[in-house]
Amino acid sequence: MKLRVLLNVTVVVFLGSGLANAGLYDWFYGQSWEFMESVGGVAVDTPSKNSLGAVYLPVICDVSGLTTITKKPTQISSVLVVTKINKKVEDKQIRISVDTGLASNNNSCVCSGVDLGDIPSGDYQVFYYGSDREDHLLGKVTVPEK
Repeated sequence: MKLRVLLNVTVVVFLGSGLANAGLYDWFYGQSWEFMESVGGVAVDTPSKNSLGAVYLPVICDVSGLTTITKKPTQISSVLVVTKINKKVEDKQIRISVDTGLASNNNSCVCSGVDLGDIPSGDYQVFYYGSDREDHLLGKVTVPEK
């Protein structure tokens, strides 16, 4: 009983703080657009399709803040690395976001790209959709036939 009360109080205190909520949103939805802009921005390159039909979308970013991608960085971080690139494809729109975590030997601060699976060829709009829950247009790409 005492443990249950302690856990409930801990959860309420943790979820009640604004900082914890921001951290939870980043954890669920990826880093915010504001953060990505502060470390130099994010961009996408031309997608490719492998022999099995899976589409790979190159994503360009560096969460260390040492590289200018679309903007001059205003923040430097030596402790964060990219842990995952989230993606969602609906109709002719692709939404991505970047998850980060504490530096480890298995991860890099530089994005590589994301496997979109077997999606139809054609023109797509690509958006960054992070914890601020707003679409930020990164550009338009064409998924090749083969």
